[in-house]
Amino acid sequence: MEISKKPPEEEAKIKKLGEFLVKKNMITKEQLVVALSYWGKEDKPFAEVLYNMNLLDEEDMLKILSMEKNTEYFPTDYLLKLDIPAEALTFIPVDFAEKYAVIPIDYDIENDTLLIAVAYGHDLEKIKKIVKEKTGVSRLEIVLTFEYTVYQLIQRTYPKHTGEDVVSLETEGDVYLGPESDEEAFPGIYHTGSVDEVFFSNEDTSDVIEISADSIGSLDIEDNEKKENATLQGQLADLPLPDMLQLLGQNRKTCRIILFHEGEVGEIDMEEGEVVYVKYGEKEGESAFYELVGWEEGYFEITPNVKPRKRIIARTLENLLLDSIRILDERRRNKGF
Repeated sequence: MEISKKPPEEEAKIKKLGEFLVKKNMITKEQLVVALSYWGKEDKPFAEVLYNMNLLDEEDMLKILSMEKNTEYFPTDYLLKLDIPAEALTFIPVDFAEKYAVIPIDYDIENDTLLIAVAYGHDLEKIKKIVKEKTGVSRLEIVLTFEYTVYQLIQRTYPKHTGEDVVSLETEGDVYLGPESDEEAFPGIYHTGSVDEVFFSNEDTSDVIEISADSIGSLDIEDNEKKENATLQGQLADLPLPDMLQLLGQNRKTCRIILFHEGEVGEIDMEEGEVVYVKYGEKEGESAFYELVGWEEGYFEITPNVKPRKRIIARTLENLLLDSIRILDERRRNKGF
């Protein structure tokens, strides 16, 4: 039975991938048939079709997408623990990294090969072409991750904006394209073992917790010493900032909230359930807070038990939220909503 009008070799590849998922009991044969039918009619990756059918969670979707795109996938907790060499960062300045949601994570000088992490959802071929043109490296390798992970890495790893241009390395003589395998090129970073071991291990070593409203109250996770300071992550579409702040306030939490939206970053420090410091771009304090509270989309991470950098907001959380409602209403009226 013809499953789509896509190239036969692509059909064969996706069907084989689907059969692999059935073998791993991630989906059923019946679900595979339906998914292949949808995939054949839509201009979407097969992994995304499975995700939209609620057959995969976000993490597994990205794992399968990396297999579909013949690239690698690194989980958030793994990337955030990497010690990125300063030499790798010189290839891509922070402004470029934020614009394209990409960050260099390693550089193999012997083979002139740059390894970059790229946010899921972006055009990988376009990114690869642009970065190669900008950096001039002989070989470029890509790993997939989430957009909020890339922005966390950018925010944590890069120094303040320096205005430095991208470095282009010049090579002499013939260009050597590097080893055949990515594991050989980056032995300190790339996973080892079979596809089964890498993608479908049941071992959970993550210190990152996907957050929901129900998990706010147990933010300190007192019964697990290892995760007392675990980072909690989520999407603002699922838990808007005002709701999040109210829950944190009710539970008198001390924490740091970092928000990511379209390349921009905002930070909020809370102490004993009250907002005491906010930063967004060049703004600090209440003006920064009223900008961030209007974000309806993007990602966030919450790290508990982080000491505030300073206290510059004395008003109560309740008053801040009430004023934010008034300010947001005024903005909507001015825009004609």
